[in-house]
Amino acid sequence: MKPFDLDAAKRGEPIQVLYRDQWIDAYFVGVSKTGHIVAEGDYASGQFSTWGGDNVRMAPRKRTVYVNLWKGELRPGNVYVTEGKFPPDAHAAHWFDTEEQARSAATCGLSKGVSPHCLAVAVPVAIEE
Repeated sequence: MKPFDLDAAKRGEPIQVLYRDQWIDAYFVGVSKTGHIVAEGDYASGQFSTWGGDNVRMAPRKRTVYVNLWKGELRPGNVYVTEGKFPPDAHAAHWFDTEEQARSAATCGLSKGVSPHCLAVAVPVAIEE
């Protein structure tokens, strides 16, 4: 959970409020005279409400990472071990910030093509931070 950040909310970064035991997206409106956060939630009535304490937070940031799946174990220095102490059907996954980084890593330094140890290349995965 990302704690509420008044300056970030003023800049327009998304917030969430706890409504009926669920976090819902809300729109920051301001701060009341008593210091509570005033927000409009994404609920049917569209009403403004005040929130305080642990009932308001910054919304998680969503982004996409790109995952490569390897047969074998990934070791530091991009060494992929396919024999050793782990079961022969072991797999390792490694994520990258960009599709280009994932595709580049999948070659394992080969001049052409993808490493035979790479089972899946640059699979997009949406995550929340």
